[in-house]
Amino acid sequence: MSLANLKKSEILQILFLFKLKSYSALFTSLILVQILAMLFSLSGPISSGSFGFSGPIHVNIGYYTGDIIVGFTLVWGFVAGLLLTTKKYYMVDFLFVTTRKMSQVANLLFLVAISIIGTLTAQLAGGFIQSVNVFFNDVKLVTNPLIISELLLSIGSLFFYLLFMTIIGYFIGMCVQLHKVFIIVLPAIFVGTIVQAVRLGDGYNFITKSYYFIIQESIFVLFSLKIFVLITILFVTAFLIGKRMEVQQ
Repeated sequence: MSLANLKKSEILQILFLFKLKSYSALFTSLILVQILAMLFSLSGPISSGSFGFSGPIHVNIGYYTGDIIVGFTLVWGFVAGLLLTTKKYYMVDFLFVTTRKMSQVANLLFLVAISIIGTLTAQLAGGFIQSVNVFFNDVKLVTNPLIISELLLSIGSLFFYLLFMTIIGYFIGMCVQLHKVFIIVLPAIFVGTIVQAVRLGDGYNFITKSYYFIIQESIFVLFSLKIFVLITILFVTAFLIGKRMEVQQ
C-alpha cells in the first residue's frame, strides 16, 4: 500500500517512528551529555558543612543531588528542539506524502517522546550518583523515606520543564526559519530583558516575575496548567509560522 492511500493517523505514526529511528544521534548526545553531567556531579557535593561535638567526634555533611544532571538535560532539550527545525531535519519529512501540518504534529509527538526519555534517564542518573558516592566514599547516606507521590511529582515536574525547553527551542528555530533577522532580534530581546532586570532589581522586572509565576509555583496542578498554557501558545505560534512558510513555498 502506498503512502498516498494511508489515513492521516497512519502517516502520522509512520512519521513519528521514522523520526525516532532517524534522529538517533539526539539520543546518543543525551547519553553523552548526562555522562558529562555525572562526571561533574562526582567531583564533589553541591554544598557541604561540618560540625563537631565535645570529644573526638566530628561530622562532615555533604549534599549530593542531580541538579547538574537536570541542568545539562534541560540545555540538551533546548538544543534538540532547535535542531529539529533546521533544514537537515525539517525537510526529511517530505520524503513522505505529507504536509507541514502533519510534519509539525509529528514533531510535537517526537518532542514529547524525547522529553519522557530525558526525564527518566535524568532521574536514573541522579540515583546513580548517590549510589556511587555511597559505594566509593566512606559516607553514610541519609535520605527521607521514599514516597511514591513525591517521586511522581518530581518526575512530572522535570518532564514539564524539559518539554517546555524543547518547545522554546522549537519555537525559536521556527522563527529563524521564517526570517534570518530573528537570529539578531531574539538574542537582542533576551539580553535587553536581562539588562532591564539588573537595572530595576528584583520584584520589578519581567524575569523575576516570570520566575515567581512559573518556577516558584508550589501547587503541582497550577504549575502544570501554567506550563501547559505556555507550551500551547508557543507551539501554536510555531505551527502558524510553519503554515505561512508552506504558503510562501
